[in-house]
Amino acid sequence: MKRIALIVAGLGTSLVLAACGGGTVTPPPPPTPDEEISLGSNSSHVYEAGESRLYYVNAGLGSDLIHVELDRDVTLEVANESYLLEFTSSSRELFGRGTAGLGPANLGATAITEERTCNGSCIVFRPFGDFVVQVTNDSGAAVQIDLDVFGTSFRDSTEPFNFDTVSPPFIPAGGFDKGAIETVGDEDYWEVPSTAQVIFSPQAFPTEAHVLNSAGQQLVELTPGVATTVFEGEFVRVRAENPERAAIVGLSGYTLEHGNFPAAVSRER
Repeated sequence: MKRIALIVAGLGTSLVLAACGGGTVTPPPPPTPDEEISLGSNSSHVYEAGESRLYYVNAGLGSDLIHVELDRDVTLEVANESYLLEFTSSSRELFGRGTAGLGPANLGATAITEERTCNGSCIVFRPFGDFVVQVTNDSGAAVQIDLDVFGTSFRDSTEPFNFDTVSPPFIPAGGFDKGAIETVGDEDYWEVPSTAQVIFSPQAFPTEAHVLNSAGQQLVELTPGVATTVFEGEFVRVRAENPERAAIVGLSGYTLEHGNFPAAVSRER
């Protein structure tokens, strides 16, 4: 099937004509999907070079997150029922809002963790209703591609209650905890239980951490692997360097360690 040009957010569902005095024209009706599937389903197809297939997915109810995954790195797109493009991915390294997930991230080698990574292009997102998936074989050769679509739960055990400074989780005093930027736009907030040094250790996905005061004002950035003094009652916010991108937990996971380490970055309250 020919690839469908999904509507990019911001363009709307009608086309504005610049010529002939302006006006609008309604786009043609949406195409008929090649296959209709439900969460928990998978589909396998031999794609010719350049071939695309369109799937309509019945989202159902009750899942914290929806996971869409291929077994190889080719273009993967998720749109809503109106064929408005929501998310894209072209590799197992990351996914993004709109077209931000296209193109390699070049993350390089990463430490092996107990958390799962993807076998190919993948997208994880919060449910928003039934949706459309388009798979395009841009590998340059005929290949078999397996599509897997399923509901799942947050791998980050502090979700979905860590999104502000109202009641965030504590970094354990004298210990550590972990989180992940597993959906686009995710921001994790942590409260510091007592004055000590904090070490931020992210995986390969570009992630940043900042110390905030009680008013939510940004004070200092935590350099990965460097012990920085953080005072009781302050907060640590972790987010993607590019807010339009995220990655599977095995790449976007991070740890925050709290303890009496030699401070490389000392601060005054």
